Amino acid sequence: MLYGLELVDSEEFFREWQDDLPELTSLEKQLLDQIKAGYINLRNYPPLLE
Repeated sequence: MLYGLELVDSEEFFREWQDDLPELTSLEKQLLDQIKAGYINLRNYPPLLE
C-alpha cells in the first residue's frame, strides 16, 4: 500500500529534529550511511514475494 510518501534528501527537512544534537563520530556517520543506502536499495528494489 502506498501512502504518497516521497524521499527527501535535504538537510533542511525537519530542522527542529537536528538542532542541538551532539556531533557524530566518523564511525557513526559511516554506519548511518550504510543504513541509508540499504533503505534506499530496499525502497527502489523491494524483495520479490512468493
